[in-house]
Amino acid sequence: MILSLYRLSEKNAELLKEFDLLNGSEREEDVSKARVLLCWPDSLGKVIQFAGPGFEAIQTFSAGVDDLPYNKIPQSVKIFSNAGAYSQSVSEHALALVLALSKNVGRKGDSANSYGVAGKTFVILGGGGIGSTVSKMARDGFGCRTIGVSRSFKHPENFDQTFAIDRLDNVLSTADILLCALPLNKSSRNLLNYERMSKMKRHVIIANVGRAEAINEEAISKLLIDNPDVRFGTDVFWRVNSKENFDSKLWELPNFMGTLHRAGATASPKVKEKAVDVAVANVRKYLLEGHAENLVRRDDYV
Repeated sequence: MILSLYRLSEKNAELLKEFDLLNGSEREEDVSKARVLLCWPDSLGKVIQFAGPGFEAIQTFSAGVDDLPYNKIPQSVKIFSNAGAYSQSVSEHALALVLALSKNVGRKGDSANSYGVAGKTFVILGGGGIGSTVSKMARDGFGCRTIGVSRSFKHPENFDQTFAIDRLDNVLSTADILLCALPLNKSSRNLLNYERMSKMKRHVIIANVGRAEAINEEAISKLLIDNPDVRFGTDVFWRVNSKENFDSKLWELPNFMGTLHRAGATASPKVKEKAVDVAVANVRKYLLEGHAENLVRRDDYV
């Protein structure tokens, strides 16, 4: 049986009907019979203890999987993320943050200089769907020189240059604009600390649409205070007790701009619907072919 903890549309339910789909249940007896679970990470934590011996795979509707209860998921279970499903929406939001920061949009009475974007060096951390899409937009739309820093690249052709993560320190100093689009895992947590960011250009624009914890919160606050010419915008915030905390002291700073995690699934019902479509298609591929996209490497998280 295939179980979706989140109720799928009739269209998507029809795509999985032949595989004995149970749609929109969190009942213990249903979870115990499931071969594959489709879910949001928070709902999985409520029911994973009821999984039975035939449980073999999880497909998340979310792109990020850092919140999954890995200690409760059997080692034999394959986990597929929904990486890339929100790339267009998040990429547009990322550029909106960069442009708003560069032009002081929404800052009444602010006399600070406008920063240029066209032709600048745009460094992007993360080579997945978001990083690749932003790079193409920045290069094609603004003539930026784009540099990707990642352990892998979905579309390396979208970048002018690509580097491995171990070259990060060499690349940061070249950035006029820095975008963080990294997932959160053991290697990316606090990757951008004060020592690294303090070596960047004086008038750099920094934006984050990945996970907040890839940037050290105290470090970015200190950087913005120490150097008022640095501008920082984020759609993601640091978590307290596993919940994203939007009540940040950064709001008090004139060179900060934030949005309340609105780039992805909560951007609009259409964005969420399209992402669910992608997840369902990936599950169908797994059931028909025995493999699927975005297989999660547990070692990245535990």
